Amino acid sequence: MACESGVARAGVSCASRWLLCSAAACVWSAFWPVALTDLTDSTVRKSRALLAKKKRSANECEQAADGFRTALLQQPLDVQLNLDLADALNCVMRIKTDANMLRLTGSQETPEKIRVWKELGPEAWEHAHFALKYWPRSPRAASVYADAFQYMTSVHGPLPQAIRGSGKEFRKNARRMQQVGPEEEGGLGFVFEGTFFLAAPWPIRSLDEALVFFSRALNIKKCRRNFYYVGLVQYHMQHWADAIEAFTQARNTAPEFLSEFDFAEALTKEATLGIKLCQKKLAM
Repeated sequence: MACESGVARAGVSCASRWLLCSAAACVWSAFWPVALTDLTDSTVRKSRALLAKKKRSANECEQAADGFRTALLQQPLDVQLNLDLADALNCVMRIKTDANMLRLTGSQETPEKIRVWKELGPEAWEHAHFALKYWPRSPRAASVYADAFQYMTSVHGPLPQAIRGSGKEFRKNARRMQQVGPEEEGGLGFVFEGTFFLAAPWPIRSLDEALVFFSRALNIKKCRRNFYYVGLVQYHMQHWADAIEAFTQARNTAPEFLSEFDFAEALTKEATLGIKLCQKKLAM
C-alpha cells in the first residue's frame, strides 16, 4: 500500500520503482559495498595478507586470487575486490614469466609463458578494466590495468603489439600511469614507454627515446629494475662501460617494492650476464 500511495501518484509503477532502486543499489555498491559475510571477509583479509608479502610465491598469489574470486561471487560490483583480483592474477603471471622483461639475448616469449598469459591475461584485464572505469585517477588501478593489458597482448609478441592497435593502447596506458601516478611502482609508466621504444621494430624503435624514459624512471627510483633497463639500452647502444656500470648497480641494489621482488632473481641473473657480455666486448 505504501508503494501504491507514494509512487502511483508520481506516475511510476511499483515494478519500475523496484528496477530503479535495484539499479541504484548496483551503482552504490560499486563504491560503498555492503558488508561481506564474516567468512568471506576473513578470506579477503587472508588474500590481501598473501599479496602484501615481499617474497610471495606464485602459489600464494593463486591462493589470493581464489579468495578474491570467492568474495566477488557475493559482491561482483565491488571495485576494490575487482582490482585486488586483477592484481593477484598479475602477480601470478609476473612470477611465472619473469614479468615479461626484455632480455639481452633471445626472446622472452616461450610456449610456457604464452600459455600462462592466455590462461590468466584476459581474466586479469577484465577485472582491471572494471576497476579503472570507476577509479580512473587511481595510480594503482592504472598500473594494474597496464600490467594486465601487456600480459594479455604479449601472446602476439612485441612486433604485432607495436604495429597493431594494441601498441597505441600500450603507450596510452604508459601515459596514463605517468599522469595519475608518475612515482607509482618506481616510475613504472616511464619504464613501459621505454620498453615500447626498445622492443618495437624499425622505424618505430628508438634507443635514444628508450634511454630518455628509462632515465626518467631511474630519477624517480634508484631500484634494481630501473638500473637494469638503463643498462639494457646502453648495451644495445654499444656503450659497454656505461652498461657495465648500470648492470652492476642493478645487481647490487636490493629490490624495494612488491612487484620488483616478483622477478628480482631474473633481474640479477640478466644483469650479471650483461656485465660479462660487455666485458668481452671491451676486451676485443
